[in-house]
Amino acid sequence: MKSSKTDKLVGKVAVIGMILISASALMAATNGPLKRYSQAPHMFADRSDNPIWLQGLSVCCTDSKANGWPWFSNGIVDKLASHNLNWVHMRMGPFTKAAEGDNFQAYQSVGGKYDLNRFDEGYFNRAKDLIGYARSKGVYVEVDVVDGWVLRHGLGPWSPGVNTENRDYSSCQGEANQRQKDFVRKVVQTVG
Repeated sequence: MKSSKTDKLVGKVAVIGMILISASALMAATNGPLKRYSQAPHMFADRSDNPIWLQGLSVCCTDSKANGWPWFSNGIVDKLASHNLNWVHMRMGPFTKAAEGDNFQAYQSVGGKYDLNRFDEGYFNRAKDLIGYARSKGVYVEVDVVDGWVLRHGLGPWSPGVNTENRDYSSCQGEANQRQKDFVRKVVQTVG
């Protein structure tokens, strides 16, 4: 089987990443948002252009709820930091209580349906606090702004029948609709 350019590049990145164990991963806090590394644009760097090799996990499948799914927990961050790991994944949804349980609804509920005009500020404050905790421990957070799985399976508040407008805002075809844009804007304002 012929190897593609992408496969070769991924292999090179893996080797380079194993060689460049960044001192930044051992620091007490992250150094700003990640950017492209000036010496190798297929890699990440911190604010000071120090190369960063991300190593960590996405909380999924095994003991996922105990570990904070669809986000992560402070305990997971502490475990990552204690093993000099520096990356974790977070899914922002938007979710419904039926799909992900308590504390993961981005919108306020009115009469059992989600009011897409009213964000649940507690949800966004918890996300901001959790990301801040991770950053304080030197752990970078990858934020999945809109969860495609939720959209494809009709499990979010943008699906008809679960929002107060009873309209379908979950389409992934073409340009984002206003509900999607509002949510993305709110997530970006929250997580930076």
